[in-house]
Amino acid sequence: MASPIAERGGPAARLGARIVPILESGLHAVA
Repeated sequence: MASPIAERGGPAARLGARIVPILESGLHAVA
């Protein structure tokens, strides 16, 4: 999933790269 985002290389890609793992950790914490 990170490949197409990394290819764009935009600021949103950098934010997504940081936000995604945080969201995943949050989901695991809730679950």
